[in-house]
Amino acid sequence: MRNPFVQGRANAVGAALLCWITLSPGIATGACAGDCGTDGSVSVDEVITLVNLALNGGSVAACAPGDGDGDGSITVDEIVIAVTHALTGCPDSATPTATATASATPTVTPTADPELAYMSDAEFESRKTALLEAATVRLRPDSMTSVLAHLERDATDPAWEAPAGAVPADAWNAVFTKVANLKDTSDFDVLMLINLLYRFDGHPMVHPGIWQRAEETVLGFKYWYTQTGPEGVVDHMWYWTENHLIMFHTIEYLAGQRWPERRFTHTGMTGAEHKADARERLLDWFDARR
Repeated sequence: MRNPFVQGRANAVGAALLCWITLSPGIATGACAGDCGTDGSVSVDEVITLVNLALNGGSVAACAPGDGDGDGSITVDEIVIAVTHALTGCPDSATPTATATASATPTVTPTADPELAYMSDAEFESRKTALLEAATVRLRPDSMTSVLAHLERDATDPAWEAPAGAVPADAWNAVFTKVANLKDTSDFDVLMLINLLYRFDGHPMVHPGIWQRAEETVLGFKYWYTQTGPEGVVDHMWYWTENHLIMFHTIEYLAGQRWPERRFTHTGMTGAEHKADARERLLDWFDARR
């Protein structure tokens, strides 16, 4: 799915990179982005290296080919390209050849649909700004997506401020109840909670009690069908589709990474243990698609 409004925020990296496997508009793909070892291919471990660089702010020297625009940081867009190369292979131009060939005048193959052609960086930024402005015309306190849009604009638009205390303590009760009862698509809700906690935990727009419940919900979630869940609760979640598989593994990895020393409520595992387990399942998911 091509998304023209990808947000290049490091704290959304884990979910974005593992769910989007096609390129975002405005991104060049000449060299093999993500090929940290410069061997002509992108491995799962190299993709995970990029995720950690984006989330933890490490030096891009650990994977210079992943920093496509040379700005010294790894963004969602750059990781999406690396994932694409991991799944479909590096461009032919990035594969070393032993025989030199005469250079030819470069040609551009037109796309089948002009609407899918790449746009300029300026146009891309303009569209993202326009979307964020439209999404913040009215706040729906019970919608995590609406709240996230307001918080993101607050963080990126100096002339705009999210209203303090606008999300009351009971605004997300329905979400917390759904997740606690392991209803289907709860993994999507936990993804949104993790996204919010990574980037905006404690923001005064949201009642402090919600931030506390969000953390407790993430720590108490059942991330795989083999794990122990809340006592007496029937598991209604669906695990066995491609999107749910990657979603469960992604959120478990990110939750474990955020709280490595904490012991999760129902599984009794530490965050570090959850992260390690999720990593193995992520590797399996990628290997099955190579």
